[in-house]
Order: sequence, then C-alpha cells, then structure tokens
Amino acid sequence: IVAVCTLADCKWTNDVKPSVQEKALGNYTHGRFAWILEDVRRVKPLPHRGMQGMVNLPKEIEAKLEFLQAA
Repeated sequence: IVAVCTLADCKWTNDVKPSVQEKALGNYTHGRFAWILEDVRRVKPLPHRGMQGMVNLPKEIEAKLEFLQAA
C-alpha cells in the first residue's frame, strides 16, 4: 500500500478534461473510465497481499498506516 484516497466519482474519459500530466501518464481513449479521486494521501509503503484496484481496508490494516507529508 503506497497511498489511500476517496473515490469521489467515475466518469467516461470523454467527459473529463485531464491535465497535461494526467494525459501523458494515463490512457484517455474513448470508451474507458476515469476515476475521480479526492483526499489522496501518501503512506509509508506497507506490504499487503492483494490485487490492483480499490478496496476498503480492514481496520487492522488501516491502523498500521503511517501517513507521509505531502511533497
């Protein structure tokens, strides 16, 4: 785990206006989805067996997170 956030919305890519950096790093082709994230916070990397994607963390894992200062 390297970050936690709130998933605020999910939109079709043709309905969003990505920044130059987002466009360079993401795939905004027609028919894809864009996750709109809020309250993104970096944490000290924490090993956790899982898969890519969004999950609600169990409380015992959440208690182990060490939040880092914004860069």
